[in-house]
Amino acid sequence: MKAYKYDPYRILSVAGGLYCLGKVPPFENLKTLAVDRIRLLSLTEMKFEVDAGFDADRYRHESFGVIRGKPMNVMVLFSADQAPYVRERVWHPSQTIRDLADGRSDLIFQAEGVFEIARWALGWGEGAEVVRPTVLRDEVARNSTGKMCTVRQEP
Repeated sequence: MKAYKYDPYRILSVAGGLYCLGKVPPFENLKTLAVDRIRLLSLTEMKFEVDAGFDADRYRHESFGVIRGKPMNVMVLFSADQAPYVRERVWHPSQTIRDLADGRSDLIFQAEGVFEIARWALGWGEGAEVVRPTVLRDEVARNSTGKMCTVRQEP
């Protein structure tokens, strides 16, 4: 079991799970903890200040979930039978949805988190086709079994 001081900044709800976003002094990077994995928690009298550069809205806008990484321009094409369900929700704050003449829809957004976006795309099965970026197409192809989610090359 690991034990360390943790300065909690925000609680996030992502895909049915609760996560705490904060810092482990003296490190600079944010650390995300899954709340349901915390086995022991002790409150201290020690005070801390949230880093002045921390912007919760920016964090939410940049990531797809809780995993950070390099920002990507994502495009996923959804089949006509899945398009209505895609249009029902906001999947990411930066999203745009383009309805195509044949009933399909493109979902386009910019976010970080290849693993989480790939897992999400795979969950749509054959109803989703990853168009871009290459790194996401490769991740989906590596993790798909059978005809779960299609991958095509960008024209």
